[in-house]
Amino acid sequence: MAEAHQAVAFQFTVTPEGLDFHLSREAVRQLYLAGISSWKKRLVRAKVGVDPSLGLIARIRHCLPER
Repeated sequence: MAEAHQAVAFQFTVTPEGLDFHLSREAVRQLYLAGISSWKKRLVRAKVGVDPSLGLIARIRHCLPER
């Protein structure tokens, strides 16, 4: 049973006192690395001129009156 418990990345339990939530170190590490990778990709896209707003700013400008 110990091996099965170690294989679980996260665990939550509802108790009368509230919600009990546990994350394994590996799960936290993977979340951290995924976040770093995501931000690196965003920075690269912004560097080569890709619109990070996906056209939202252009639509807003179209709807606003010109000065």
